[in-house]
Amino acid sequence: MAPYIFSALRNAHALSWKVIVVAEIFGAARSGFGARFEHAWEYMIMIEVHLWLLVFMLIVLIAEYGLIRNLEKFTFRWR
Repeated sequence: MAPYIFSALRNAHALSWKVIVVAEIFGAARSGFGARFEHAWEYMIMIEVHLWLLVFMLIVLIAEYGLIRNLEKFTFRWR
């Protein structure tokens, strides 16, 4: 059962980040990451746009490889 749970967890993780990005692009957030990214995009400050994208990617990768993968390794350590 555990492999299916981790597969579902990965899919839910990916889908949740996509929903967050779409919500922030459409202006659901008035402060924070989405607002700062939108401000940089609106005023064509490309260096800041790229930096915010890098920060976002780092957060997603840390969540995937730092949390989910380590939890999966711990769960399947008997293999």
